[in-house]
Amino acid sequence: MAQFLNHEDLSFHFHRLIKQAEEKLILITPVLKFNHKLKQILEVKNHSHADISIIYGISRLSSDEIHFLKNLEFIHNNVCTNLHASIFLNEHKCIIGGINLHEFYTPEKEALGVLLSAEKDKEAYQDAYKRSQEIIHNSSEVTIAFARTFS
Repeated sequence: MAQFLNHEDLSFHFHRLIKQAEEKLILITPVLKFNHKLKQILEVKNHSHADISIIYGISRLSSDEIHFLKNLEFIHNNVCTNLHASIFLNEHKCIIGGINLHEFYTPEKEALGVLLSAEKDKEAYQDAYKRSQEIIHNSSEVTIAFARTFS
């Protein structure tokens, strides 16, 4: 059954969602920016066999964060210019909420969300997954700005 999440719950379940992704991880956020904790988790996840996609509306990356993304060879980046949604999902769970990717693990932010289970909330999870695929399909893969460097 769907679960309402406060900000603490969002951070807890977001962390689990990323760590437990085995096949797929989709991170859809209006603003692309990272914090230190998220960078660490994505760096570890980059070496897994999961298909990882980050879709964003606008980028607020620093030059260090751009360099960080260039070196994540197994993570796909797409831009969707009219994006105003936050959906984070793996093959087991989905979080829909009003929080940007970089705001997880930030205690001074207040946010709310909903956690869906692929098993217990099958129809709602499938709808969220289908919509995330539509967003990916309507976005443009970023290849030049985030081309992998070998240095």
